[in-house]
Amino acid sequence: MPRFAIVDTTAKTVINVVEYDDAPSNPPPGFEKGIIAVPSDEAGPDWGWDGSALVAPAIREPPVIVVPASASKLGLRRVFVEQGRWDQVKAMIAVNPDTQEEWDLAIEIKRTDPLAERLIAAMKLEPADVDAILVRAKQLTD
Repeated sequence: MPRFAIVDTTAKTVINVVEYDDAPSNPPPGFEKGIIAVPSDEAGPDWGWDGSALVAPAIREPPVIVVPASASKLGLRRVFVEQGRWDQVKAMIAVNPDTQEEWDLAIEIKRTDPLAERLIAAMKLEPADVDAILVRAKQLTD
């Protein structure tokens, strides 16, 4: 069955995609003046119309996410509160007086810092989890 993009020629957008047994009239049945049916096996609702032809949507590159090498303690706290893990993290820090002192004295925590590495290991975090935590910590403090 032939497929047709239903185009609003005023808005210059595809508003629907319909299959008809035969080529429909313009405007197609059930549509108002200014709406046309254009044969297309590819077009979808995100396509446009340039006045004479269907136009595919622009391909958008996904945003590049830069993973910070460190995070502020406030950002980390906010992430762990969001995740419902802040009490667990506080307990891991408090269990060892040296770890607690390092946490208290630090302004930010670097991913490669021994304190961070101990917490990562204790929480059994994968590298992707750590990346997500660092990115979110930055978002929460910017």
